[in-house]
Amino acid sequence: MTPTYDALARRAAEALASYREIAYALIDDELIIRAASPNFLALLGAGAEVAPEDAHLTTVLWEFIGLEEALKDVARGDLPALHLPQINRVADDEQVHYLTYLVVPFDPADTSQGLLFVAEDTTYYGRLEQGLVQDRNELRLMRNALIRANDELRRINRLKSLFLSMAAHDLRSPLTVVDGYSQLLLEQLPPEGSAEQRRMLLSMSIQSDRMARLITDLLDLDRIEQGRLVINPSQCDLNDIARDSIGLHQLMLEQRSQVLEPELSAEPLPIWADADRLLQVVNNLIANAIKYTGKGGRIRVRSERRDGRAVLAVLDSGKGMTADEVSHVFEVYYRTEKAKRSQIQGSGLGLFIVKSIVEAHGGVVAVDSQPGQGTRFEIGVPLREGDADG
Repeated sequence: MTPTYDALARRAAEALASYREIAYALIDDELIIRAASPNFLALLGAGAEVAPEDAHLTTVLWEFIGLEEALKDVARGDLPALHLPQINRVADDEQVHYLTYLVVPFDPADTSQGLLFVAEDTTYYGRLEQGLVQDRNELRLMRNALIRANDELRRINRLKSLFLSMAAHDLRSPLTVVDGYSQLLLEQLPPEGSAEQRRMLLSMSIQSDRMARLITDLLDLDRIEQGRLVINPSQCDLNDIARDSIGLHQLMLEQRSQVLEPELSAEPLPIWADADRLLQVVNNLIANAIKYTGKGGRIRVRSERRDGRAVLAVLDSGKGMTADEVSHVFEVYYRTEKAKRSQIQGSGLGLFIVKSIVEAHGGVVAVDSQPGQGTRFEIGVPLREGDADG
């Protein structure tokens, strides 16, 4: 048998009351409490100051003081309901509790029946809402602090960029003079000149060149961090770039009694790239190989076509690296422990810049190394359209 609507409503109310902490009362049109649920004082004890039966609602619950006319509007049917959500109060346990009140006509069809007052303990939801409000406020404060911090960082970055630009300009001029005169003196050194004189002039030229590269690296790091690394591509050949770089390192190779063996592809490796930037990449790789290879060591520079890319590899016979060191080698300012202990000069910028420039060309960088077996750095950039394999 299908239950009546009233029976269904009563059962729904019973189920809801058994699941949630609810108290209720019947209030007449004079706002006097005529009947209350057994748990009325237990649920509302924090606010109920007197026994509910035959007491005025505002005497029992102060929250309704000033709302008498609104309650009478509900009793007359002029207002469908009065809802007071999340009334907070401090209970006997000194914890904040939340109550929600609802006042509706007991019988909407017969206003003479008085009002139904329902109270629900919504402490869980109230505390949850309060926590969310607090979290939102804290997030808002953190957001404002981050905005201020970012503004300050942008200001500091602008000052840093300005300082680097000014410093680079002021340092490059004397370096150019030092390098120019050392090269001139090397060319004019008579055959009978002492080996010590030649060694000192070589050292002057190499160190001034190293200083110039460090200035370039610092400026490039600043551009990369600000997303302003500029690439000006044109048609060029990776083999030509490699030959130019090898020629630039002859003095350094001579000073360290090292041998560099070019193993460049016999066929051209045409690419669409910024030749100056890729020369900077190859210079960094070869200079790195020279620096970490002992005197009398061997370095090889290879190039080839592979999978639609122009590939260049620099291999050295140095000390090599562990797997952990390889995993960090392209991080900015990273230097291996062996490099620090051996006092090998370096800034930890070169390989980070190498990776950034190659990736800006749509290329890839790889490294393979094992302790005691040297290191192989490899870059691959797309061959010029129409010249890639296949």
